[in-house]
Amino acid sequence: MLSLNLPQKGRVDALLIPSVMEDTPCFVLILLSDKPTKPSKKVSDQPATRAFCAPNAFDTEAGEDLFAPLLRRCFILGLGAPVTAPAVSIEHACSFLNRFSENLLKEKGLSMRAKCTTDCTKLPLPSFTQFSALLAGICLFCLLGSADQKLNVLFYVEHECAAVRLTYPTKEDVLCAEEFPLCLFAKSLQTLGWSIIEESSCNGKAFFTLRANTAMPAGSIRTEDELLAKRLEDYLLAQF
Repeated sequence: MLSLNLPQKGRVDALLIPSVMEDTPCFVLILLSDKPTKPSKKVSDQPATRAFCAPNAFDTEAGEDLFAPLLRRCFILGLGAPVTAPAVSIEHACSFLNRFSENLLKEKGLSMRAKCTTDCTKLPLPSFTQFSALLAGICLFCLLGSADQKLNVLFYVEHECAAVRLTYPTKEDVLCAEEFPLCLFAKSLQTLGWSIIEESSCNGKAFFTLRANTAMPAGSIRTEDELLAKRLEDYLLAQF
């Protein structure tokens, strides 16, 4: 996290995050400006540094009051040191997103509905706090492009790997996937053992799919300390 002094803009908060562009490792500078329009030009002569402006979130006061602070916390928590604790199950990541939506997004007219299929409910999720925080940040970007300001999140199993699919109806007046790609999150997800395997749109809907890089067959299903898992969920939500 850093602050920049821009001409006629004053002081602007920004995030410098590790990423991959055209299969080349790089850092991406995201400007958390209140009235950006299109991705900005490169901010330096280094070919591996690029800059983007975050769209004015939802065309409401949520841009400054909601989007920027939450996105900042998502990256700080997602790229920070993990909380030392046993892996909890995917159902608690699903529960966290629903509580995140209820506690922090609902009053702004935004919502995301997370569900998980029965075959992945008890699969362990390493780095629960980091992954859940980063996924919440990805969900915020999806909400920027949602025509009805709603997002569906589905946790499921594909090829014995945990997967997450984000779906929402698109609108034309915000940056589309090609202009503001979720591959910005690729490197950060990679450090947590996840990859973006699909990014597409069809019939007015956008689809983004993430998948764990490690298979977790049925034998991975186990019981867990539900009280500890709930406390971790509460801890992470309190950080926002």
